[in-house]
Amino acid sequence: PYSYGDFKDDWEKIPKFESEGKPRSALEVVEKIYAKAQADKNAPQLIKAIVYKTKYVLAIGEKDFPKVIKDFETETMKAQFPANVIMKSMLAEIYLNYFNQNRYRFYQRTEAAGSETEDIATWSLKTISDKISKLYLESLSRKVDLQEINIALFDEIMIKGTKSRALRPNLYDFLAHRAFDYFANSDTQLTEAANAFEIDSPDFFKPAAEFVKLGVSTGKSESPSQVAFTLIKELTTAHLNDKTPEALIDIELKRLDLIRYKSVLENTNELYLSALETLEKAHSSNSMVSMVIYKKALWYSEVAYSSQTEPGVDNDPAKWHLKTSKALCEKVIANHSKTEAANLCAAHISRLTVKNIYLTNESANTPGKPFRMLVNFQNVKKLYFKIAALSDEERKTFQNYSIDMQKGAQILAKKQAVKEWTVDLPDDGDLRNHSTEISIPALDKGIYAVIAGTDKNYSYNNQAIFYSFIDITNLSLISKSENAVTKFFVADRESGTPIEDAQITIYKTKYNYKISRYEYIKVESLETDKNGLAIYKKGWMDNDYYQSQTA
Repeated sequence: PYSYGDFKDDWEKIPKFESEGKPRSALEVVEKIYAKAQADKNAPQLIKAIVYKTKYVLAIGEKDFPKVIKDFETETMKAQFPANVIMKSMLAEIYLNYFNQNRYRFYQRTEAAGSETEDIATWSLKTISDKISKLYLESLSRKVDLQEINIALFDEIMIKGTKSRALRPNLYDFLAHRAFDYFANSDTQLTEAANAFEIDSPDFFKPAAEFVKLGVSTGKSESPSQVAFTLIKELTTAHLNDKTPEALIDIELKRLDLIRYKSVLENTNELYLSALETLEKAHSSNSMVSMVIYKKALWYSEVAYSSQTEPGVDNDPAKWHLKTSKALCEKVIANHSKTEAANLCAAHISRLTVKNIYLTNESANTPGKPFRMLVNFQNVKKLYFKIAALSDEERKTFQNYSIDMQKGAQILAKKQAVKEWTVDLPDDGDLRNHSTEISIPALDKGIYAVIAGTDKNYSYNNQAIFYSFIDITNLSLISKSENAVTKFFVADRESGTPIEDAQITIYKTKYNYKISRYEYIKVESLETDKNGLAIYKKGWMDNDYYQSQTA
């Protein structure tokens, strides 16, 4: 048909029942729509009615989810073309979602756990994987007929994304891309052998016109990767001579991603980039080239992050790759501002340019002496530092997870500073992570927070902030647990002389569900002997324990 009726008057009765919380009444209306759609052979309305029937049956709660899936499958087998093939693709997705929600159970089962039965809860990993694969492939069984059906006929049941309609012009394209996305997914490929499908020739990176001439067999025909490869080749062939190249460019990008992922060639990354550049040149005047450039930007950032050379080293070949990635995305935004790629590029630039800092220091340092702190930073040229004195109780409040970084920063920013200063950092603008050591000025005995921020007000929004806690003490504490007994040794931090009568307080963290946070519960107080030793004999001390010591 050239069009389908939308049953608008019938569907307008549904919202009232939904707002009143009456799923049974809504279901009665949907049943009538279902019967009407069957009589009229209205595929979109039939599918929509079945989806809503499923929704309300679940809401009523008289059937569990596996039984509802089986009912959907029964409806699928009763439906006529083209409704049946769309529903098979939907059913495959439903089974996939069920698997994802229960994957830990499937991973624990052996094949002997059960083949396909009425009870999906007994299926093995292979059984449900085979079922999903079978349904996706069956959804494509009438390829030629599906290619004749304009996807616009099914707008009523489509969730429209950001992609142009030109990328999925017919029903076959829509269903084939859904199937490809499943078979090309790395999770799907977990069920195949490591070498079931391998790309070992650079020819597979060649442009579409040359790719379609290559033989398909690169592994076992039943492997998910092989099926994905076959599907993408069929899609490429179908769109090779299109009047406009949008659909082909989209297919090419998917194909190159798959080839790159399955390639065993040493120069895979270089071949992939070269293929993207060839694709960019071939379609430089089409707006879809923006997505090709975005993929190039991702390539540069991926290679930069995976570089084995220490960040910041001058001879690192990937040193400026993040900056190149940013420049490519800026080009997309400038020249193709209304495309999906422009939105993706804006998000990518935001990730590349985010400010990050992280402080690392010894938990305790000697009074009256400067000490070192390691600063890791990204996209930061100047840091503001502040040191504030804390009580032990204040420190515990920060460390028991009741205060997040933003709230903690606000609290510490208001505290009186013991010391304040700024540090210029050696950031050369390569957008990568760097590190440097700085000197922290000498402090008197006590507990302190060192706060670092990218602005002098230590604000959190659009800025970076980090704080770390330090004990300034003459004491050094060493502990050792053995046979459920923990021995503590307290000594002078400088001379190593044992400290007698040092007080050690042991706490245990316990989650308080009433206030939704951890609390410190005092367990024991100990005192060292003349040898600086104290012993805790009441069981193992795990990560839930915390101890403090005072002279």
